[in-house]
Amino acid sequence: MRKILSTMSAALITLSCTAITPVIAAESDYILHSTFEDGKEQWSGRGSASVKTVTGKSRSGETSLYTSGRAESWNGAIVSLGTAFKAGEEYAFSAYVMTEDTASTETFYLTLQYNDGTTAKYPKIAEVTAEKGKWAHLENNSFTIPEGATDIQLYVETDSSTCSFYVDEVVGAKSGTVIDEPPTPVQMNKGDINYDGVIDSLDIVLARKGLIKEITDKKILKAADADSNNVFELNDLIYSALQQNIQKMRRRNFKEQGKLLKAYCRMVKKFDAVIWNLYKHLWIFCCSAEYTYFSVRVGQDNRIPCC
Repeated sequence: MRKILSTMSAALITLSCTAITPVIAAESDYILHSTFEDGKEQWSGRGSASVKTVTGKSRSGETSLYTSGRAESWNGAIVSLGTAFKAGEEYAFSAYVMTEDTASTETFYLTLQYNDGTTAKYPKIAEVTAEKGKWAHLENNSFTIPEGATDIQLYVETDSSTCSFYVDEVVGAKSGTVIDEPPTPVQMNKGDINYDGVIDSLDIVLARKGLIKEITDKKILKAADADSNNVFELNDLIYSALQQNIQKMRRRNFKEQGKLLKAYCRMVKKFDAVIWNLYKHLWIFCCSAEYTYFSVRVGQDNRIPCC
């Protein structure tokens, strides 16, 4: 019991008295990197097609871009490359596609659209044949955007069919850039900041660092927002610490849980009023050995009188 209590309180105590050196991630060499973890990212439907982000179907992360409503093969998903990509320069491109809307294989193209000053041009960047239900890789490590090109756009289309399809992990970078294979898909759990499938002390450490140095990675920020209020703050660290230990309590009996919560309430009230106020507004979820779930509002429920 002492071990569980000490672990839960360590996050708050260490936050106020320990200096932590934040870990700084290396900057990416990608000019374009669409993961769709935070929305459509300026992508839109081409022709009659419409696009939206969906979860549960992804090459990496949790989400991908779903393209549907295609009346012609050239209808698809398109994004402007803006001014970051220059005419006459060489680039590497990569994208993943998948369809479940066909009985046979389907040929996909990654295509450039631009204006040469008189008319629109549509050179193919990459081609791949995709099997139903399997992600296929469109890639070209050396593609030169034609001299004089303006209004440069990138889009995904098919050879002949009008099937609906998914797009994920679209990358554009200077030629010679190593485009890494994306990590496998994950299921995000609130509080599991490092996405390893469990809320543990490593997540608490990352949360502490995130409070000191702002988290900028949208994927990590989504998991760090443990209470789902769209703001990463001290409450999320507290909530994650509670969840970490609640997982350890799942097989303990009801009586022991009640004693543990009462003891913990007494310990928490030794902190200053601000910290206690945060705690008393948290919902603590526990379960008995038979997995009968119950909830208490700390200090406000007579079933487990706190302090």
